[in-house]
Amino acid sequence: MKGHVKYSELQDRAWFEQHYLKNLESAKEIADSLGCSKATITLALRRHEIPTIPPLLRKALKARRDKQEATP
Repeated sequence: MKGHVKYSELQDRAWFEQHYLKNLESAKEIADSLGCSKATITLALRRHEIPTIPPLLRKALKARRDKQEATP
């Protein structure tokens, strides 16, 4: 089917920013949720010019966010 986009979410920069940058989901987590490959996600990140977050930095950011959310 010409013009059909299999993963429409990957065309939406705002969707990517929400999941990848704000929710701190990894490329693998996004790929698993959409049913595509990590490579597909990586290519879409490049297309949107969204910088990749190294795994250790992502882990530290998630830990800091979780700690802040747990603090009353």
